[in-house]
Amino acid sequence: MRLFACATVIGVLLTSTGAAAAAVPPLYKTGISDTHWRVIDLTPADGVAAGYSLDGFATRLSGHIAYPDRWDTPEQTIDVPGGTAQNLHLTDGGRNAVVSTGASAGTVDLSYSLPLGHSSSRRVTMLAQQEVKVTLKAHSLLIVDAYAYSGASGWDGLWPVYASMVMRLSGGEGDPKTISSMVLDEDGSFDAHKDLQLSYANVSDQDMFLTLSMQAYASVSSVPEPGIGAMLATGLAAMGYAVRRRRLINDRSNQQGEA
Repeated sequence: MRLFACATVIGVLLTSTGAAAAAVPPLYKTGISDTHWRVIDLTPADGVAAGYSLDGFATRLSGHIAYPDRWDTPEQTIDVPGGTAQNLHLTDGGRNAVVSTGASAGTVDLSYSLPLGHSSSRRVTMLAQQEVKVTLKAHSLLIVDAYAYSGASGWDGLWPVYASMVMRLSGGEGDPKTISSMVLDEDGSFDAHKDLQLSYANVSDQDMFLTLSMQAYASVSSVPEPGIGAMLATGLAAMGYAVRRRRLINDRSNQQGEA
């Protein structure tokens, strides 16, 4: 009886533990947020106020989920006008992958939540690209601050391939050119963060037209989680053993009673 009770308890504990672990899907998030703008007057004594204006922005969200037997799955893409918060949901047995942008300029976010009970490998690619048009007044120093991040929770079975967050300021006189840029590159790592800051000084006597480009990209692979499956299987096996042993005990008791 004691062996039967122990087997039953162990089976229940292993099964419930495995189910509880599987009930919390791994989550991966990356992107650029907390973007804010400020300007410094380079010639405060001239009586002309420094300043800038945001003249509109647009965002493209794209991504796809590929499987070993279907690496050429089509990419999903949507174009989002400025001032609109939008999510692109990538179908993976549910709305697990989300590429999103906020209603204000300077926010892009990528996230992937691994489906519960997944049994096949897959690779998820997500990309958010945003361009902001800026007018910078004469004798003005523009400073753009932002926060780039990459992180995960409960990441068993989820593997990062590559993540990149880029902020670039381009424009000026003549052909468009990159004025300054900052990049957060992570190859094979989940947890990373970086404060991004770009600046440009318009020392001319005329307004200048600039473009702030922001890009968040991530490629994540997932594999079946053998640990959780093994835990569930072990728990069920222990419970099955307990049931079989209980039946043997009952059969022997019945035989002895008939004798």
